[in-house]
Amino acid sequence: MEPGALRGRDPRKEKDLDYARQRRSAAEYPHAARRQLPRKKARAQRAFRRGAAQALRAARGRMQDESAQRATIDLDRVDRRTVATWTNPTLGEHVQQALEKRVQRVAWNFFKHPYDTDRHRQPFARFLAALTAGRRGHSGEMARRFGLILDAPMRADPGPVRVWPPSLSQNHQWLSAFFADEPDWKPKLRSWIAEVRPD
Repeated sequence: MEPGALRGRDPRKEKDLDYARQRRSAAEYPHAARRQLPRKKARAQRAFRRGAAQALRAARGRMQDESAQRATIDLDRVDRRTVATWTNPTLGEHVQQALEKRVQRVAWNFFKHPYDTDRHRQPFARFLAALTAGRRGHSGEMARRFGLILDAPMRADPGPVRVWPPSLSQNHQWLSAFFADEPDWKPKLRSWIAEVRPD
């Protein structure tokens, strides 16, 4: 009997609902951010009350038409400061973003440096051997990423090496230099991409 069958619930649906219901705070210090929000709202409200009181203080005593009009103008100038808030991504969106970043970072330790035969040739060949041995999990996303790199156009001026997100053109240039040393790997990599990539 599958887990959750006794309760009449589908675990997959429960997880999807949980991913849609929960939210992941994007703040650097989420606990402090939750504490600070009420304080920010209180400071904004306090500043508004003080401004309104200051505008009305000039109209105390005997009310004259001129002073009343000036107090009304001053009161209209008092702005209620809005406390900006941001909608945090759902847990499902956060997980999807993390997976996309993981795919973008594939081979980043190689691509972030200019290609050097003595430094990169053998380690990157071992990396490709391990990568192309995979047929499950995130292999489809990895294959799609390398397919985009191989199909990216070459640029005359690739720009700085260390950029984020990684430049497909720079990665393509890096792979071209590697394929010049290891020409057998280009058809192997394309064959693996064609086999594994879902689209």
